[in-house]
Amino acid sequence: MDNPWRQLPEQPPYVLPSDVGAVASFNRRVNDDHRLHTDKLPEPFLGDPAAPIVLLNLNPGFKESDHLFVADPCGRALQLGNLRHAPTAYPFYHLDPRIADFGGAKWWKPRLGALIRLVGAEIVANRILCVEFFPYSSRSYREMGRILDSQRYGFHLVERAIDRRALIVAMRSRKLWCAHVPRLATYERLHACSNWRQPYISPGNLPTVFPLIERILRE
Repeated sequence: MDNPWRQLPEQPPYVLPSDVGAVASFNRRVNDDHRLHTDKLPEPFLGDPAAPIVLLNLNPGFKESDHLFVADPCGRALQLGNLRHAPTAYPFYHLDPRIADFGGAKWWKPRLGALIRLVGAEIVANRILCVEFFPYSSRSYREMGRILDSQRYGFHLVERAIDRRALIVAMRSRKLWCAHVPRLATYERLHACSNWRQPYISPGNLPTVFPLIERILRE
């Protein structure tokens, strides 16, 4: 399946042509907490699409300070490279030390902190992929009532992960993911965080599978 995010407009609103109607309709009927921020680049996935560990999340969040990241030349270049699966030293780009002071890095580093302390940020950034169920940012997630065409590429990335026997961890919304990627429901290498409200990839949140995660990172 071709990566549709290569067709993302280079100026806001940052919405794929196939999603424009649905996104505009949704934004007209929701309040500000659920509004999709199309002046921020989408983040449907993070990392190497062939990574051996895959995290499943719900959708990228939004804070006012995110506009600083969009305006930063390095941050913008990393985001666009990620959307195009461009090779880089830190495919999971929120771990790139050049952008350590921005919001995405501050959110992800604590959640991956146990792994970073084991093997370092660069290895973690090269061996983990995160796929968001929904690609556009909002303060709080609300179901749209339909699946966007762009979401199907995320489902495709998860299908590919199953095919290569990747270890998959549902950080949030395991049931929702299984409903839309049915093979996940019977996939024996799917695990879920014990506390989905605080989805840290840690021994306490993944007690049975954390040693396997560590082994994969060290391979």
